[in-house]
Amino acid sequence: MQIAAARGWLGLSQAKLAERTKIALRTVKHFEAGERLPYRRTVDAMVAYLHKRGVEFLMDGDVGVGIKLAKIIEGPRGPK
Repeated sequence: MQIAAARGWLGLSQAKLAERTKIALRTVKHFEAGERLPYRRTVDAMVAYLHKRGVEFLMDGDVGVGIKLAKIIEGPRGPK
């Protein structure tokens, strides 16, 4: 849910997140719908990209509790 929230907060479509992370769009859709848990490397790729965009994931142990925008390091069209 945090990845979907971060994506929405940044104004990224599922298609754009898939394109920027080189992940299949169907993987992003199934993941956000809770239908499937992707490989760890897939989740790591999405998290790494969102971190580049300035998103911080707030955790309580292993449980995600929210997100915050620290700063935008990469613009909406890619690295500066």
